[in-house]
Amino acid sequence: MEGNLPCHARILDGNAADKKTNGRILAELPRIMSRHGVEEFIYVADSALVTKGNLSLLDDIRFISRLPEIFGVCGRLIREASSPWLELGRLTSRKVRGRETGAWYRLREENVALYGKAYRAVVVHSDAHDQRRQKRLDKAVAQDKAVAEAKAEARV
Repeated sequence: MEGNLPCHARILDGNAADKKTNGRILAELPRIMSRHGVEEFIYVADSALVTKGNLSLLDDIRFISRLPEIFGVCGRLIREASSPWLELGRLTSRKVRGRETGAWYRLREENVALYGKAYRAVVVHSDAHDQRRQKRLDKAVAQDKAVAEAKAEARV
């Protein structure tokens, strides 16, 4: 199977629960992959993969997923840096109004424990997220200022 990349996909009902679907796929994936002569593989899934039940099915399966923000450890990883950031720089750029633009990325690796088991987490930071957050804050401040000024005007 050298040089080939097996891929397993299935079309599902749009209302299918992603968390349960991941569990069903994980239960059959080792059998499917070994049928193609693949003993080692990496399962890539969205954040719906990360549940207690699904993680228990991943004992011998390497995976990549996004850690859902419902886990408190997710916020802690973002807030607290115990390892240094690795600066990646701009991974892509494009011209907007004649100016080169693109997000600046950095990452760091951390260890996290979920349901009593250790996992490797890679935290990726983009300054584009900071810029979007700042725009939301500026808009909220402007709205609050307008409300305060209107109230002050009404008192006069």
